Amino acid sequence: MKPWPEREVYTGETAVLPELPLAGRALRSRASVPGLQAHVHSGILEIFFIERGRVEWWVEKEVHRVSANHIFINRPGERHGSVGLGVRPCGYYWIQLAFPKGRLPGLPKKESDSLRAELLGIEPRCFPASQELKRCFRELLEQHRMRPPHQAVALRALLHLLLVRLTGDFRNHAAKPAPARKPSYAIRKAMNGIETNLADIKSIRELAQISGLSVTQFSERFFIEAGFTPAVYLRQRRIERARQLLLEGGTSLTEAAMATGFCSSQHFATVFKQVEGITPRDFVARHADF
Repeated sequence: MKPWPEREVYTGETAVLPELPLAGRALRSRASVPGLQAHVHSGILEIFFIERGRVEWWVEKEVHRVSANHIFINRPGERHGSVGLGVRPCGYYWIQLAFPKGRLPGLPKKESDSLRAELLGIEPRCFPASQELKRCFRELLEQHRMRPPHQAVALRALLHLLLVRLTGDFRNHAAKPAPARKPSYAIRKAMNGIETNLADIKSIRELAQISGLSVTQFSERFFIEAGFTPAVYLRQRRIERARQLLLEGGTSLTEAAMATGFCSSQHFATVFKQVEGITPRDFVARHADF
């Protein structure tokens, strides 16, 4: 899988369409501190597609935990930001949609008004995305990057298709909410193996053996079903368990490191900071008074 650049954003002078003032994607391979500061977009509808990991954002007085392969929407004028000290490792696409002069260029006024009302009325703001919608986000970024002839025409067509896919996915979800899709039996076996032998799992090959799959099959299926690579999921669970031990008290940093499968307290501190954005020592200090 080709690695993403850390950040790819087209806005300002690089934005092509007035109705699309921003299109971008981001890969956070480690925690980012500080996180997304509280802000408001006036007259802008912001649409996210979470491809990897999980994000935790607040909007007004609500907290949302959005997992991979889901859409998340911020409506115009809503105050929002990230939960906690920073943004954890994740990957997402996002666009900002405006309505210049009250309508979307390239659509009749009646069609534009109808689409705008439907987009602004989406509730709940988080719902599963189809593979077709996912491809629309990717192709929209590709068109920005490649700058082909008649780029504005191609981008507008892709944007309209994306919005049609988006509203279609929402209607399908609202009409018949899909039950939460559980990982397959093979992947659940590996996840259970992590939970019961967190300190002893040393490699992805061991997890593949637990699942009964080859390393390649296991890695591909795990990412599709869990939204994380096996290595990232294992790292995340180790840090979450370590956090729990440290918050409960009575466990030193070295003991927490050994209990969660890290080879040394230094390695533990390095990975902890990558995931949480601060060192475990600072984490303990910040929660000492709570």
